Amino acid sequence: MGRRDRTTLRNEAEGVTWSVWPEGARSRIEIVFDDDPDPVTRTIPRAEQAALVAEQLTAGFARVPGWEPTHAWIEEAPEPELWAEVLDGWIMATGLAWEKVAAAPPAVRAWLTLDALAAQRSRNGLAMYFLECDEGLVAHTADAARALGLEELAAQFELVARGTTKSPGRARLGSPRAAKALERFASTALPPRLLTWVRQHARSFVPVPSEPTPG
Repeated sequence: MGRRDRTTLRNEAEGVTWSVWPEGARSRIEIVFDDDPDPVTRTIPRAEQAALVAEQLTAGFARVPGWEPTHAWIEEAPEPELWAEVLDGWIMATGLAWEKVAAAPPAVRAWLTLDALAAQRSRNGLAMYFLECDEGLVAHTADAARALGLEELAAQFELVARGTTKSPGRARLGSPRAAKALERFASTALPPRLLTWVRQHARSFVPVPSEPTPG
């Protein structure tokens, strides 16, 4: 669970802090009394979470401002936390649909595009990037590579893309030599470059969208 998913309420009069967060198909509740260090926990169906929060707000609880990452936090955060709190949020909000990716800040747009390339190469192979990803996203790949200063990657991608042909359920890559070099770079050298890019452009990644952007 990311910290951004946690809703916390506070009742000062009763000295109680009440928190809830989604956990699979259910939501977990944690109740902490000021005079008792051991929290009380229970679970409820996830569908009941919103109504229960509303009920608590009418019963004397006040919402505690939610945790949000700052650009300084992004610059220093461990990679797993950075993914959980920031990067997954951008992927979920855009769904990697080009019209939503295109509306993101330029640094985020470049990251989303090249991360999709690296992830698809890792999961299913480079051919599936051309076959399964949004065509607008694929068309932006060379520009995204150049934004990161990866001129050779951009040139290799354009060479592969020009010769790639698609048929139902299959993509045949152009320029096998360039494709092999591109796959090798996307598998090994690209992920750490992308992480460095995110940290260097931390201000562009906040605030993190909490729900899908209008499309």
